[in-house]
Amino acid sequence: MSSMRYKWVLFDIDDTLLDFGHAARKAFSSMLEHLHIVEESHYYESYQVCNHAAWEALEAGKINAQQLRRQRFADFQEAVGLVGILDPAAMNALFLEHVVQHTLPVQGALTLLAQLQPRVGMGVITNGLREVQRPRMQKAGMEAYFSAIVVSDEIGLAKPDPLFFAYAHEAIGLPPKEQVLVVGDSLVSDVRGGMDFGFAACWFNPDRKPNPSGMAMTHEIERLEEVGTLLG
Repeated sequence: MSSMRYKWVLFDIDDTLLDFGHAARKAFSSMLEHLHIVEESHYYESYQVCNHAAWEALEAGKINAQQLRRQRFADFQEAVGLVGILDPAAMNALFLEHVVQHTLPVQGALTLLAQLQPRVGMGVITNGLREVQRPRMQKAGMEAYFSAIVVSDEIGLAKPDPLFFAYAHEAIGLPPKEQVLVVGDSLVSDVRGGMDFGFAACWFNPDRKPNPSGMAMTHEIERLEEVGTLLG
């Protein structure tokens, strides 16, 4: 494959370059400890359900990011019987503080970015909250690798909305779409969103999850370092 094929790589952040599963789990326990709440075994699973539902609603355009901040913890408090323990928005803010503290790069991420920097332009496209995405990238030593960083909460648009990808396309100088590769772990927001806009898309699938929809994609990889081989 010719090295001329892709001139730009647009990376998702959560569970692509940064281990969000690790950060969220650690942050959740740290938050409860800070609040002197004894963590029950089902609390985190309940939070994950509420959080997933809130992000699905955001990506479908049913709520905005400000509503998400409150809703996921309001729903969690109701689900486990902690209503009134703390304002849900304040609980969300405390959680996000701890998320930043527990930043951890995905294995191979920093090495890959250093290897790609002389070869292609790179950008970030993330459905995330402004309080955490840039601080986490700074903490991980990643921010300097990217020419453009597009955070959904900062622009009021979220993947897979084609307007989000149009914003990102403009942010990197409007190169031909076939020269842009999206790399991410989400079949919907990254792969389908990128391909619907006309970009190539690579599904980062380290856990070898099935592709239940049979969704078409340009590439699929299990290890981040494989991105380098896609460039030729």
